[in-house]
Amino acid sequence: MLGINARVEDLREQIIKDINRAQMPACILDYVLTEILNDVRAQRMSEVQKERRKYREEMPPAPGEAPVPKREDVPKREDEPKEAPKDAPAPGKENVSIRKKGGGADGSDDHAGS
Repeated sequence: MLGINARVEDLREQIIKDINRAQMPACILDYVLTEILNDVRAQRMSEVQKERRKYREEMPPAPGEAPVPKREDVPKREDEPKEAPKDAPAPGKENVSIRKKGGGADGSDDHAGS
């Protein structure tokens, strides 16, 4: 398997090729890339929150501090999302999944790189 540096460079080159092949005006590319970047940022923040929650749950309580209940010990709220399926990736091993937007005239995705 390639190292992270080579994989990052391959990804960068592939994105550039896809953008150039799309032959879209800069104003459209700006919109599409901004939308994708916003999705990636939201995914990143979600992962950071999960890591922080897991870290707090695993930390021993400070002297005189009440222990933080484990996630499974806390009663579920009705508005809380259900648990991840058994085949979900291990925490910290999730791949970023960008949602695709349909809407092209032919029902295809309407962003560069499709």
